[in-house]
Amino acid sequence: MPSDVRAPLLTAGTAAGFVLVICGSNALTPLLPYYQDEHGLGAIESAAIFSMYFVALMTVLMLSARTSLVRHARRILPVALLTGVVADLLLITGDRVPALLYPGRLLTGTSVALATGAAAAVMVAIRGERGRAFIGTGSLLGAGGGLALAIAIVVFLPRPAVTVYALHLVCLLVCLGVLAVGLRQSPWVLATTPNGPPPAPTTPPSRPPVRLRIGAHLLGGSAWAVGALAVGVLPAALLDRGVTDSLLIAYTLTGSCLFASTLAGFLGFGTRTMVSPGPAIIVLTLGWSVAVSGLLLGWAAPVLIGCIMCGFGQAAGYRVGLVHLTRGLEPVRQGQVASGYSAAAYAAAGVFVLSAGVSVSLLGTLNGMLTISVIFTLCCGACALTLRGTHREANPADMVVATCEIPAQRPFPVAVNRLN
Repeated sequence: MPSDVRAPLLTAGTAAGFVLVICGSNALTPLLPYYQDEHGLGAIESAAIFSMYFVALMTVLMLSARTSLVRHARRILPVALLTGVVADLLLITGDRVPALLYPGRLLTGTSVALATGAAAAVMVAIRGERGRAFIGTGSLLGAGGGLALAIAIVVFLPRPAVTVYALHLVCLLVCLGVLAVGLRQSPWVLATTPNGPPPAPTTPPSRPPVRLRIGAHLLGGSAWAVGALAVGVLPAALLDRGVTDSLLIAYTLTGSCLFASTLAGFLGFGTRTMVSPGPAIIVLTLGWSVAVSGLLLGWAAPVLIGCIMCGFGQAAGYRVGLVHLTRGLEPVRQGQVASGYSAAAYAAAGVFVLSAGVSVSLLGTLNGMLTISVIFTLCCGACALTLRGTHREANPADMVVATCEIPAQRPFPVAVNRLN
């Protein structure tokens, strides 16, 4: 069946489901100060809960990179949404039993990772290259929009630790119903032929040089880590240092990183603008330095400016690193490499968030944030040295394909998922 045949219900269910699971990954972020106050969680416990998402996410993404898991996208996508429903139930109960927050976050990461590959396959099967473009846009929309909605719910609605997940659960169930009907009405989408002829053999592409692979992964990891630090660690530090007494203001300041990253994606950062590693690394390093200087001085303006810079650097850095790894690869191989790249980026984000929590607990807010900032700057410096002289003028077609393979970001506990 040609890819331009329309399947409106399946398209709607897939698109909404993908964005919803990304939104859910950001729901925990503005709740971390609440859990710290209500349940006495320390910085290490909060960072560990936040990082559980990355553990599951990178594990499933690595499986997708090394196996044929995505071939079963019709089955995987409903499973991803059901996994999100179970995660919401655990997180709702976690308001009374905090220990359940850990498995809840693990299942949230599993849901996002499963939905990423499956939704990409379904959307491309239905809409062709336009479907690939949606996956990149949808991940950014879910990251920025999910964080904004979560902050609004936490600030303005009662019992936020229950309300935010209950609303998300209801939306997932509605979407799951639409998806089930859409799959039934469109059996031709990704129909499997287990007894068909094997695919024609292809010549394996040459691998990029080791130095280029290391540098690209460092760049992607740094880009994802800065978003995770901004949304997962910096808000609590702002409140602790008295930069602001308002949770809403704290998350508005730091959430500007995700909002700027979303805007940068639409503006073509990493594809049409800032297409070499050097500028992206400079913006990332300067942005985080400006944000931390605002924390040290007790001024909100530098925090806002720095986080916006980090968002633009994140969007460019992640895409540039991916382009360096996937330029010239065939579609299947590119998808596998992109999944591995994403897993490494999420792993870096989780390590930085957990390390920041340990540093703050052992050294205090000020010294802990300075320590993690020095480590981040050294990482960016190593990235610049490793990628020095490796930039080549990119083929526009390669750039478009590569950016379309970007998985759900941050949440970030952000979140890359962008902090999830």
